[in-house]
Amino acid sequence: NSTTLKYSDIFDAGKIRRFVRLITEEDFQLAIAAKMNVTKTKMCVHAGTPPPEEVCKFPNHYSDEKTIQYVKKAVRDRKTGTSVLEIEHYRKGGFGTLKAKSLDIDSVWGIKRELYDKFDKLHLALGLPKNYSVFHWRGEVMSADLMRCAHELVISRVTRMGNNSTPVYLMSSFSKITLLQWGGVKYRFQAQQESVNKTLDFLSEHNFRKLDSILTEKDIPDLIFLAVYDLIAAEKASDFITCSGSCGGICNQCNHDGNFPRLAIKARTLVSKTSHKCWLPRRRWWWST
Repeated sequence: NSTTLKYSDIFDAGKIRRFVRLITEEDFQLAIAAKMNVTKTKMCVHAGTPPPEEVCKFPNHYSDEKTIQYVKKAVRDRKTGTSVLEIEHYRKGGFGTLKAKSLDIDSVWGIKRELYDKFDKLHLALGLPKNYSVFHWRGEVMSADLMRCAHELVISRVTRMGNNSTPVYLMSSFSKITLLQWGGVKYRFQAQQESVNKTLDFLSEHNFRKLDSILTEKDIPDLIFLAVYDLIAAEKASDFITCSGSCGGICNQCNHDGNFPRLAIKARTLVSKTSHKCWLPRRRWWWST
C-alpha cells in the first residue's frame, strides 16, 4: 500500500535503542533549523534479492559487505558533526555481517506490545481455542495442484492432531482478497484466483481459520500488518507446522521454501517452543532379512 510507516508503528523502538540512537524526522528538521552540524544519508538495506526501484529509490545495498562500507564512508566523510542514516527500506537480515562486530541488530526487532494485544482480540474473533495450532502453506509454486495440496494439508492436520474438528490457524500467502495477497502469489496466480478461492473454501470447511477472512482492506493499512500478525500467531501457538528445509515429497510440490517460516521458527525458539518443519512426520523405512 501507499501508506508511509515508521519503525515505531511495528517494532518496539526501545530494544534497538541499545545499539543505535533513533531520531524522528521532526527532530532532524529542528536540528537543521537550528543550524546544527548534521547531515543525512539515505540508503536501503536488503538481504537476498534486491527490491525493485519503485520500492527503493536510494542507493540499494543488499550485500552485507557493501552495507558496511557504505555506512563507514558516510561516517568518514563527516569528520565533524553528526551523521544520520535514513534507512528508507529494510529487510530482515540486511545487517547480517554486523553480527561479527557484536551488533546483532536483527535480534532486537521486537514487535510492539500493542500489536500483540490486537492479535489477542483477533484470536477470539476467529473462534480459535486457547491452545491453537498454526499450519503454514506458502504456495507460490505454479506447478502445484492446489486442491491436492489442500487435501494433504488436511491429512497433515489429522495426523498431527488426531482430529479434523478443532479450529486451527491457517497462515498462507493465498487470499480471496487479491490486494491482501503477499509474495509471488499476487502476480503468479492472478489467472487462477477462482481456483484459489475454491481451495480456501475447502480448507475453511475443514476448520482452517484465516485471518483475512474477518478483516477488510480498510482494517489493514499496509500488507506488513498481515505478516506481523502471522508471526505473532506462530509465536503464541501451541504447535507450528510448516514446510521448511529438506522435507521432500508433498512439501516440495506445494510450498515455496522462503524465509518466512524460518522467521516464525526463530520467534518460537526465542520463547522456548519447538516447531514441525514438515507437514507430515518423516517416514522411516525398515528392511528385514
